[in-house]
Amino acid sequence: MSHLKSFLQIVLCALGLLSVLALPACVDEEQEKLAEAQACLDRINEAQFSTANNCMVYLAGLDSPQANALKCSISFVGGGITTSRLISAYKQINNGANKESVFIGALVFSGASAAAALNNVKSASNYCNASGVKGLMFLANFSVMGTTLMAEYVAAGGTVDWNNPGSGGGLTINEATLTTAVNNCAAGTGSCDYAAVGNAVTILSQSYCTGSNKDQEICKDVNNAIIAAGGDPVALAQKFFSQL
Repeated sequence: MSHLKSFLQIVLCALGLLSVLALPACVDEEQEKLAEAQACLDRINEAQFSTANNCMVYLAGLDSPQANALKCSISFVGGGITTSRLISAYKQINNGANKESVFIGALVFSGASAAAALNNVKSASNYCNASGVKGLMFLANFSVMGTTLMAEYVAAGGTVDWNNPGSGGGLTINEATLTTAVNNCAAGTGSCDYAAVGNAVTILSQSYCTGSNKDQEICKDVNNAIIAAGGDPVALAQKFFSQL
C-alpha cells in the first residue's frame, strides 16, 4: 500500500468538505435544522466521539443531498473516525509506520461488537453515498473495507477494543495475524462481508475512480479488481483484498 499516504490526504480533504457546503442566505425550516445539526457537531469533544450521534435528531425526516452529507459526517465522528485520528495516521505514515496497520487504525468503525461496528459503517456509507459527494463516498466505502478487514482480524485471533478501536490514532496490530486476515479474505476462506466489500468497490469505481482519478494507485487497484471479477461481488471483494 505505497499509496496510502495520498489516500489519507484524500480522506482528510473529504472530512473538510462539509465546512464549504455553505447554507443559502434564504433560511427555511430544513436549513435551520441543518444549521442546528452542524452546530451540534461542532460542539462535540472528540474524546467523547460517540455523543456525535445525538446530533442526528436534528436531521430526522430529511433526505436531501446536503442532509445526507451532514448525516455522513455525524456518523463518522460518532463511529470514532475523527480528524485527529486521521491526522495522527497521516503523521505515522510520514514517519515510516507500517502502512497496512495505520490503514486499519484510521478507518475501522467503533461499535459494541464486530457485528455492531459493521452495521454502523454500512449505515454511514448509505448516507455518504446518498450525498453524492465524491470525497465522502470515497471515505465511506474504504471504511467499509477497513472495518470488514478488522472484523476478520479478530476472527483470526487478533484483539481489539471495539468501543474505541482507533484510540491513539491507530491500533497495536499483530502483523502475522493481519496477514492471515487479509489472506483469508482474499482466498474466500474467512468470514468477511464479501457482499458489502464488493458493493463498496463497485461504488468507488463508478463514483470516484473515473476520469483523471483512475490513474491514482488506489483507483488502479479498484478498477483492476472490477475487471478481474467479471461482475461477481464475492470475486470482486477477494480480488481487492488480494492486492493489499
